[in-house]
Amino acid sequence: MQNNEVIHFIPFNPVEKRTVATLKTQSGEIFHTCKGAPQVILKMAHDADARREEVNRSIDEFATRGYRALGVGKSVSGDVPMEERVWEMVGVLPLYDPPRADTAATIRAAQDMGIRVKMITGDQLAIAKETARQLGISTNIHV
Repeated sequence: MQNNEVIHFIPFNPVEKRTVATLKTQSGEIFHTCKGAPQVILKMAHDADARREEVNRSIDEFATRGYRALGVGKSVSGDVPMEERVWEMVGVLPLYDPPRADTAATIRAAQDMGIRVKMITGDQLAIAKETARQLGISTNIHV
């Protein structure tokens, strides 16, 4: 495995929905990597239109199983400004963020006390439904 030096790092922020790192290889080559919301990474890609259907299919398939998706990209454009880089989306990764182990029991206890439990989430509808199913609450979800 090659050790690369991180020479610049832009941390994740909720506005841009991505993080970007600029790296230098041991031989001095400069390349960039990014990760973030798949739609954001796809939009950066030079071949976004050709990849859109495939990427959206992956995102949707992961969501039906309760997984969030993370887009990953790279650029070998060298040491050029961000807006001049040519990006390639290299993949979509599934991320599983399960409910805490005690959440279902807490919900049942609240329901036993007559409390109507509601779930509010910013996740995709399919992820929300799968999470609700895992927790034993209604999957009749409104968007």
